[in-house]
Amino acid sequence: MQADARAVDSKTKLTEQAVVAWIAARLVGSALRSTSGEVTPVSLTAALNGLRGVDLAGVVPPWTSQPLDNPSFRRVFNHYGVNYEISGGKAVRKGDFYDIAPIL
Repeated sequence: MQADARAVDSKTKLTEQAVVAWIAARLVGSALRSTSGEVTPVSLTAALNGLRGVDLAGVVPPWTSQPLDNPSFRRVFNHYGVNYEISGGKAVRKGDFYDIAPIL
């Protein structure tokens, strides 16, 4: 992600907003590759809803747009978590991603 961002602007800061924008761009790019003809809101939505196992380089787990059975959280697609601990004023990752879908 950092290399992608710095290829556009070498002074890019890796903020939360930058990470979310990078993820969104990768998802839209993946969806666009599966569409044919004119891209419309309907065709892009269908392509986004059909994403399966999109590689997001470990920034977040592979993305699958698959609605959950829980009617309260049907649109929570990337239902993974990871714990962090603040150490020396910085967030330090504690462990790997885990699936939180069962508790949703």
